Amino acid sequence: MPLPLQITYETLVALLEASLLEDADELGRGALARAVRVLPLACVEAGTLARANPRAPLLLALCDYLYSTGPRARYCDGLPLAVSPAHVPHFDRNDFIIEGAQHPHELETYFEQRDGWSDILLQQELLPWIPDLPIDLPERVLAFVARIRKEHTHMRMHPQYNRFFTTCQRKGCARPALIVAPKPKMQIALKTRSSYDYWQLCATGSATLNARRNPRNMSFCCQGCFRVVEEEFRTKVDVLADVESAEFLPKSSRRDGAAPGAVTIGPCSANKLYEAALLRNALLNRRIRQGLTAPPKTHHYPLTQADSQTMQQQAIDAVNVDLGVLYAAAVVAKNAPRWRPASLPCATDWRKRTNAYRNAVTRVRAIYKKYADSNSVCKGETRWMRKVRKASEGLFT
Repeated sequence: MPLPLQITYETLVALLEASLLEDADELGRGALARAVRVLPLACVEAGTLARANPRAPLLLALCDYLYSTGPRARYCDGLPLAVSPAHVPHFDRNDFIIEGAQHPHELETYFEQRDGWSDILLQQELLPWIPDLPIDLPERVLAFVARIRKEHTHMRMHPQYNRFFTTCQRKGCARPALIVAPKPKMQIALKTRSSYDYWQLCATGSATLNARRNPRNMSFCCQGCFRVVEEEFRTKVDVLADVESAEFLPKSSRRDGAAPGAVTIGPCSANKLYEAALLRNALLNRRIRQGLTAPPKTHHYPLTQADSQTMQQQAIDAVNVDLGVLYAAAVVAKNAPRWRPASLPCATDWRKRTNAYRNAVTRVRAIYKKYADSNSVCKGETRWMRKVRKASEGLFT
């Protein structure tokens, strides 16, 4: 006997399907599409019902473009996970040579094309691309999915296809992903919110080198895959995420209501930042060393033993170089005010100004790589830090 939730979900899917028929009344279709999309999030049972229904994702794929819902930053955005442009049953490259290949387009072009395909009817030439779909679905749905598959198949035959497309880098996802960086507006927003470039410079010697395999620089079919991989990377894999999100500063003891962790610009600011970095290194030491011996288990992020060791070593390098920069700043801050450089680190967000400290980081990193034991987290003054002390006077000029 079916449960009430099952009857409710199947009724919603049936009503949405009926609203997509050629002569159907469009009134209420948007609300039905939202109900079919949101109800599976209510509980585990509803999610299981949705995954077992092969018709729902096909209906929602069309509705996403009819109502322009969801993000439009990656190639498969607007297409549920069950709908893959590259999935063509019994695909044989030789069957389509006569029709010719198609050069890949700009990302925005794909979305514009799909908007136009959301209102076409099924034609004979589209039938070879949908032999696996229920034939009793509305023609608009079948034609929409068939046209997407057809256009992608023609691009797969192009000799430069692999220059533009790869497989989604989320574990277990086989959908195609366009090899493009996120839109410039997204990149600017990310850089203004974090000190990622600074830590990348400390870890690898380059603020742009993709040595940490950050999800921001990987290829994903859709924003959904990107978000779950980025969340797992940030919480399980990336040790430096702790450092980027907090400065480990002691709570403010000021009585004027200043926010906890606030640092007042003054002679002791650099020394406070150095003490905070010592505390941070002590707290991160155990986690970093555990990662070197046993990499975390991931469900979405494609992590290998070699990748884990590389990233853990980069984490060691980053926190040690950062400590060296702050140690040099603390040494210079002891000079008389007239001899103290104005560019000394003196606020909690100083790491966001990567270009201002690029020279200091590069020189400290060179000393660290030459004299340090790079297999351990530095937790106090060592031989290489004494070398940094001798070179500190010229680091912030």
